[in-house]
Amino acid sequence: MSGFACICGGFSGLDNDFDAVSLENNDEIDLPSGVSGWGYVHVGNDEEFARFTWSNDATVTLREATTNVIDMDVDTFLCIYDGGTNIKIKNRLGGSKTIRYLLYYS
Repeated sequence: MSGFACICGGFSGLDNDFDAVSLENNDEIDLPSGVSGWGYVHVGNDEEFARFTWSNDATVTLREATTNVIDMDVDTFLCIYDGGTNIKIKNRLGGSKTIRYLLYYS
């Protein structure tokens, strides 16, 4: 396919991470600690979406998000939040969901 590029392993000191995982309700993804960056999360069959940034102290800022995405750990939401030393993406939407994420950080 022309017009598509794969950036694998980062470039110029910028790392990236991407995956699609199935998370049961209350399961979470731990993201790298001590780094800052930006990312995207897509849930299920276009159910939820977020574009966010975070600082190296794990402070999360939602730049764009659908209604059921929040920057705290709250039931009935997809949670992207400060987990203490790193950020976490947690499924609290009430059932198993496929979470796709793409992150850039350094």
